[in-house]
Amino acid sequence: MSLPRIYADFNGLDRSPRRPERFVVALNTQGSLEALARAGLELCDGLRLTIWDGSDEAEDLEADVTVYYDAERQVWLGEMGEKGYRYVPAVDRSPNA
Repeated sequence: MSLPRIYADFNGLDRSPRRPERFVVALNTQGSLEALARAGLELCDGLRLTIWDGSDEAEDLEADVTVYYDAERQVWLGEMGEKGYRYVPAVDRSPNA
């Protein structure tokens, strides 16, 4: 079963505060919040998502993440697995996709 695919701004890529060997992306941007609302999803600890961002016209960045709330930063983060992110062929980027 595939994970819900939600937009996330990879410009905010950072090291995970709880696992520094892994990357995180904040899920509080307007684009992420709109994508979550369209999908009918609410962020909660342990939620699994595929996040994506446009790399160029032909490819996207994509990562499978586990969501958790960072109380110190007061932000929901998507923590990538050991493999980090990957480049995939671009898909429909319209707001309703």
